[in-house]
Amino acid sequence: MSSLGDPSQQDTTVPNRFAFSQAEYVVAEDAGSATITVLFFPGNRGISGSAGYRTEDGTATAGEDYVHVEGGLYFSGPAPRSFSIPVIWDALDEGDQIVHLHLGGGASQSTATLRITNVPRPVAPPPPAPPRGGGGPVRRRPPIVTLNVTERTAVEGEDRAAELVVRRSNGIENPLRVFYRVTGTARHGADYERLEGSVLIPAGSQEATIEIIPLNDELQESTERVAVQLKPAPRKYRVGAAQRRVIEILDNDQP
Repeated sequence: MSSLGDPSQQDTTVPNRFAFSQAEYVVAEDAGSATITVLFFPGNRGISGSAGYRTEDGTATAGEDYVHVEGGLYFSGPAPRSFSIPVIWDALDEGDQIVHLHLGGGASQSTATLRITNVPRPVAPPPPAPPRGGGGPVRRRPPIVTLNVTERTAVEGEDRAAELVVRRSNGIENPLRVFYRVTGTARHGADYERLEGSVLIPAGSQEATIEIIPLNDELQESTERVAVQLKPAPRKYRVGAAQRRVIEILDNDQP
């Protein structure tokens, strides 16, 4: 019998195919994460295969509107697989945001989009008044702190710093120290002035500013990034979804 008539040989030359289950996924900004389902169309008798996936900024920005993910999915049969994309809820009324999704590569590449629908944060109600006639102090929940960007770009050699704002939801009658850590491709203390690792929100204020001040090193460099992420302190404050932001430092020594 020829190979064309042998059932075990009929589809060995057909490549595996992977595809997103839909062209556009939709998730609310306050949902926490989006689940992305991937379909597998086996091209051989082994009924197994793997495909890589990754996210890419559209109108949404990684670290501000969602968390970038990349990895691989392994299929041992025709059943679909899925991966999750964390979604960040911020206090901005910015409309829907788009994330591009990529699957596989070459001729077998598949693309889709994730639409993050805007959900305005509700205004926090005022704290309840203490009961009349005493009754002891009213215990309040620790405030929620979030991190937002007011100036995304800093430029070497110019009087232009990037700025981030730390905001708290309540408790403005007392000062609050908020802690953070910095990472990124920019060198701490070499490409920008050293940061203390904490910022103090003074009494009577709801927010405080973190400035990323670039240093002019006279080196030709590509654009560098600084990532700032809030650190939790459960007894003093809680960290909200908008807890990590990324800013850019532009070089002024290009030829």
